[in-house]
Amino acid sequence: SMTDSQGVSAGTYTPSECVAYLGLGFDVAHKLALMAELNLIYSNLTAGFKGTAVAADLGAAYDVSGWRLALTARNLGAPLKYSKTYSAKLPATVTFGVEKSFPILGQTLTVAADAGYMPAYSCFVAKAGMELSLLRIIDLRAGLHYGSVAPVEPGYATVGLGVNIKVLRVGAA
Repeated sequence: SMTDSQGVSAGTYTPSECVAYLGLGFDVAHKLALMAELNLIYSNLTAGFKGTAVAADLGAAYDVSGWRLALTARNLGAPLKYSKTYSAKLPATVTFGVEKSFPILGQTLTVAADAGYMPAYSCFVAKAGMELSLLRIIDLRAGLHYGSVAPVEPGYATVGLGVNIKVLRVGAA
C-alpha cells in the first residue's frame, strides 16, 4: 500500500513495467552472427509516476570448435524519463558469454555462462544456466544469477519452461 508524507494510507497500487522490442539477428560470415534490437520501455511505478525510454541492444557471436563466444552491449539509450525533473539511468551492460551444446540420450543439453559490468552502477554481474531441449519442442531451463550491488542486481535462481512450434518460441521463467 502507499502512504502520504504523514504515513497515512493513500490506498494500494501495483507497479508495472513493460518492454516491447523488435530485433534482428543474422549470420554475416562463416561462424559470425550479429544482432540488434530496439526496445521501447514503459514504466508505471506509482499512480501518476509513469516513464518511457528507448534503448538498443547490440551483439556479436562467434563459433569456435563448438563453443559460441558472444559479446553484447544492452540497454544503450537515454535515461527513463518520468517527468521534466526526474529520470532514472538505464542499466546499460557490457557482457561476455560462452555457450556449448551437448547431445545427451538423443536430446540436447546447452550450458552457458556470462559475466558483465554495468558502468553506471559500478556493478559486476555473472550468470550460469542450462537448458534441456526435449524433442526440439519443450525446453526445460534452470539458472543462477549474481550481482555485486544487490539493490541494482540481486542474486537469484530461476527455472523455466519453453515451447517451440516452428518459428515461434514461447517461454516463462
